[in-house]
Amino acid sequence: MPFPLDERFLIAAETSLGVRFPEPYRARLLAQNGGDVELGADESFTLHPVRDDSDGKRTRRTWDDVVRQTQLARAWPGFPPDAIAIGDDGCGNALVLLPLASST
Repeated sequence: MPFPLDERFLIAAETSLGVRFPEPYRARLLAQNGGDVELGADESFTLHPVRDDSDGKRTRRTWDDVVRQTQLARAWPGFPPDAIAIGDDGCGNALVLLPLASST
């Protein structure tokens, strides 16, 4: 069961990754740090949590966090260098966030 997340942990993850997450994703993490999302009838992904070391239980549940998973994914051949790995389906497929192209 995912826990709510204190925003300071979210800010730390964003800082580590050099991004600001989209507001809907931020809101989801603050309400439920991790958990599953359904993207279609046959598509379910587990979201990587944001590391939360506020107590032992949360540390154990969030050690394999979005920052670590993104660092691992960036070592894969062909993985976009600026993508953020936010989840996986347990079958080798990653759910990623890609930055919007700048219009300037």
